[in-house]
Amino acid sequence: MDPPFGGDLRLRDSETAERREVTLDADGLQAYRLRLQRFLDGAERFCRSHEIGYRRVVSDTSIEQFVLSELKEVMLA
Repeated sequence: MDPPFGGDLRLRDSETAERREVTLDADGLQAYRLRLQRFLDGAERFCRSHEIGYRRVVSDTSIEQFVLSELKEVMLA
């Protein structure tokens, strides 16, 4: 979600395996980050306004790690 790279890239969609060549410069990276942040903020606002529990987790976080952190939060509250 936060690519540390730029330049000429070949990306592969993890769901469809479709490949696309793109060039990512500093402006493009900044625009991507802003658009992603707006999307995530909107999803969070929607969930909260409909009383839906919301937690943002990156995909490299294990289920065990996530559950343990949630349990710690509940136990300390």
